[in-house]
Amino acid sequence: MRRNVLLPVGAAAVAALAIGVAAPAAEAKAVTTGASAYSAGASTGSANLTTTLTLTGAVGGLLDGLISPIVSSALNPLVSALQSTVNSAASSILGSGGSNNAGSPSQQTGPKPANFPGETFPSGAACTAASTTQPCYSAASASVGAAGLAGVDAGAVHGFTQQTQQSDDATNPIFGRAQIASVSVSALSGISALTSPLVSAGLVDAKANCPNDGSTAPSASVSATNVSLLGGLVTLSVANGSIANLAVNGTSVGSIGSLTTTTVGAVTVRSYGSAVRLDVTLSLSQLLSGLSLSASAVSELLGDVTSSSLTLSVIVGPNSSVTSTSAKAWGLGVGVDLSGSLKFDLLGLVGARVSLPTGISGGNYGNLADLRLAYATCTAGSGGSGGSSSTPAVPPANV
Repeated sequence: MRRNVLLPVGAAAVAALAIGVAAPAAEAKAVTTGASAYSAGASTGSANLTTTLTLTGAVGGLLDGLISPIVSSALNPLVSALQSTVNSAASSILGSGGSNNAGSPSQQTGPKPANFPGETFPSGAACTAASTTQPCYSAASASVGAAGLAGVDAGAVHGFTQQTQQSDDATNPIFGRAQIASVSVSALSGISALTSPLVSAGLVDAKANCPNDGSTAPSASVSATNVSLLGGLVTLSVANGSIANLAVNGTSVGSIGSLTTTTVGAVTVRSYGSAVRLDVTLSLSQLLSGLSLSASAVSELLGDVTSSSLTLSVIVGPNSSVTSTSAKAWGLGVGVDLSGSLKFDLLGLVGARVSLPTGISGGNYGNLADLRLAYATCTAGSGGSGGSSSTPAVPPANV
């Protein structure tokens, strides 16, 4: 005999709720306490070209009326044209001041990425700086200029940060990964003797990796392909953390340790630490051809100059530094520096000196440009390898 069973109203509601609501999602693990990572298309140095003008033997009265027009129409425009750097502009587009950078993730994720430099970069809708597991940036191209003195152009710019969960990688690493492609760096492009771009590279990569298992050391990985300086006068690549396949004027050198000082025309090639350095001697007329000065100003300056000493320096090489708890790397550093002095005789009455101090010092590698392309850093955590469990934050759209 069929029997009807009636549930109390409260019990029926509970049963319906149990049927309609799925089991809660597995909790996500937060990034290991104190662990951090950062990635950017580029970082920059802090040097600037700060040219100064000094007058000696100035006289007063009517003669000042003869000197002042020369200063205001020729010398001041020259000094004004030599007050620039591409660094701040590069930072605003390729670095911390723009969108091409990624900070630390807040949650761990997997699976374990491929070995450097074969990692897959997040793309499309999956690439967002707001990601909790893989903060990411991606741009099809980037271009930076600074008043004609220097400029940077790049193709694709990619990067992300991540902490790989311990179940996928026993070392539980947090890392920053950066890549920039088809890079060209130009300076004083109006000078015909300087091949533009000064420096070009095919693909530049960097990774800073910081394990959180308490025993594995951090590491830094860098690479660069098809690097060319001054239209191929110097060519190289970056592999295993240092310059490789180095060639000067068509002659194979191999590693930076085998490079001896070589002079080719007005260019001197030598090593500079782990980098290669080119020093190019320039004349005043060459410098003026690279600046946007009036014809009358150029004529006045060339007619009044008594001595000229100008050097354009280009420094190119990778860099990485590793401690017991941190790592920092950039795939290719490019420094461009203009230095020297110019002296002028103004009507035999006043001497004028234009000074261009170098920006190569204290960790800086150029006053026109100091670029650390494909930049990544990381710091290991202090809270153990597993991190802590936490429920993912509710997306704002669902609140």
